[in-house]
Amino acid sequence: MQAHSLTTTTMPTMTIRPPARVRLPYRQSSPAGLAAFEQLDSYVEGCGLEPTLLDLVRLRASLTNGCAYCVDMHTKDLNARGESTERVAGASVWEMASYYTERERAALAWCDAVTRVTLVVLAMNGWNRIVAAFRPTPGV
Repeated sequence: MQAHSLTTTTMPTMTIRPPARVRLPYRQSSPAGLAAFEQLDSYVEGCGLEPTLLDLVRLRASLTNGCAYCVDMHTKDLNARGESTERVAGASVWEMASYYTERERAALAWCDAVTRVTLVVLAMNGWNRIVAAFRPTPGV
């Protein structure tokens, strides 16, 4: 029997980037819009749904929208509530994860449906631009 030697590997160092800048000063550019958003959030907070459920939905919407700032914020909110790493990380693939209740699964499905409406419109607009740009010239 031949002895195997253990080798050590060094992990590459990670580059830590500074936090992303806020792209738009929302409060200054649209105070009425932000006030309406805060009113809606306040209503939702008081409607009787569980805070963890609301935070899971917020995290899922942020993941779908690709907002790193919001993903970070809602991940920290869920961690502060004592949520497991599996449930927080699993929000990106909730359909395949077994650790969500039926109630949570229904809320996450609804979140996907209403959040992705914009993505469908963007995809259709993109397709229309492709068709117009690559339309064969008649008679050629």
